[in-house]
Amino acid sequence: MTKKPVVLFLPKWYPNKFDAFDGNFIENHAIAISKFCSVAVIFVHSDPELKKKFELIETCPFQFPEIRVYFKKPSFVFKPFNQVITSIRYLKALFRAYRYYSKKYTTPTLCHVHVLARTSILALYLKWVKKIPFLISEHWSGYHAISGAYKGFLKKKLSKIAVKNAAAITVVSKNLEESMKSHSLLGNYLLIPNVVDTTIFRPNKEMKHHPKKRLIHISNLSKVPKNMHLIIDALNELVKERNDFEFILIGTGPDEVEMLHKINNSPLKKLTKFKGELPMEKVAEELRNSDVLLLFSLFENQPCVILEAFASGIPVISSDVGGIPEIVPSEMGSLVPSKNLQEFTAAIRNYLNGNNSFSKNLIRSHAEKLYSQKVVGQQFYELYASILKDVN
Repeated sequence: MTKKPVVLFLPKWYPNKFDAFDGNFIENHAIAISKFCSVAVIFVHSDPELKKKFELIETCPFQFPEIRVYFKKPSFVFKPFNQVITSIRYLKALFRAYRYYSKKYTTPTLCHVHVLARTSILALYLKWVKKIPFLISEHWSGYHAISGAYKGFLKKKLSKIAVKNAAAITVVSKNLEESMKSHSLLGNYLLIPNVVDTTIFRPNKEMKHHPKKRLIHISNLSKVPKNMHLIIDALNELVKERNDFEFILIGTGPDEVEMLHKINNSPLKKLTKFKGELPMEKVAEELRNSDVLLLFSLFENQPCVILEAFASGIPVISSDVGGIPEIVPSEMGSLVPSKNLQEFTAAIRNYLNGNNSFSKNLIRSHAEKLYSQKVVGQQFYELYASILKDVN
């Protein structure tokens, strides 16, 4: 392909003024792809405090335009009416953003939908009216049976229409593909992983020796799906027998107050360092100065934090749920059965006892080969080229 594809991202989640980390893994994909293609992003979000009906903000922090449109969230007493008005305003905002983009920039050669379903409406319109193909990248864990979040007649109907019309559907794990197919979402599936910036997430150049092993957990501090309360229980069990570790906790979320209260009223308090929400560079610094990442989720697809840990050269101890077994071989970490607190505790104990040995260089090399911006960006570029070749 001699001419760069012009790719329009249409994400359901994307960093915004309410949450700087919402969908940052999609932004990471955009950054990686922008090294091979011309990229632009259109993102729509409601705003209950907005004085006018719509607000369009364009930024360009990564050498490609990110167009965010906020619409005033309705607040009528009759909730079904709110849902209707929200849907109408979402669509108006979406098409308003596209008109702005097409006038200022160009017509895309391809649309890239991230997370179904309403994000596909503009992509479907452009395919049917302007013959512009689109693909879907799915990241949502709601398709898994244990989640049970995939419901609603309109959502299911629109999802099936979008998948049927998409040139391809990329997923980050085979487990997610099978979960989607179980809902009769049949299409051309391909596996392309999440991406990590290996220039930010990297090992320390010099080995730092801490008097205690540093166990780190990074998440939205929730009971579902992250099982934060069970991680605390496991570490409190270990505190009864040892104090040769410290617990680094990063994040904020719906159960933050409850989880911190649980820690502060337990023996684990004296070994815990709570960092709250940190910018990416600080997260990377904490990871490279830690020894092992802890996860114990109920369900997952492909947690970016695992890839970031690998890029930093550190292993993971995790539950064996979702797509995690697909990316954590035995030389990269330890996996335990979901919800088995005893085995999770034992895996951490084994690590602290020195019963597991992991190569920092091997883990880092693995991440560079599979999840770097260059590798993942190239995979998407080749997929785009294949789609556009079939169209032409």
